[in-house]
Amino acid sequence: IVGFGMDWNPEVPYYAKRRALMWPSWGDARPDSTDVARALANLDGYEVGGLFNCPNRGAPEETVARLRERWGLVESPTFRARCRVYVRPPARLATSR
Repeated sequence: IVGFGMDWNPEVPYYAKRRALMWPSWGDARPDSTDVARALANLDGYEVGGLFNCPNRGAPEETVARLRERWGLVESPTFRARCRVYVRPPARLATSR
């Protein structure tokens, strides 16, 4: 999980029982920032299954769009409330002919 807008709050990763990169509000979340580039390099080899962005203190939409595309997450949020949640699309079952 990668999360923007909740600082280092461990609530989401704890209840999801997943590892997470929680982006602090003071971090530079612009898509071309060195902070984002360094974080992405540290995630090489890991599968990111979800991203959430809390608009009040989260990442710019351009950053979210780039990350969704990079990790193959759905284009529209799966859940919208205080934060928008993007996940991997459901796996398609192979059909036999």
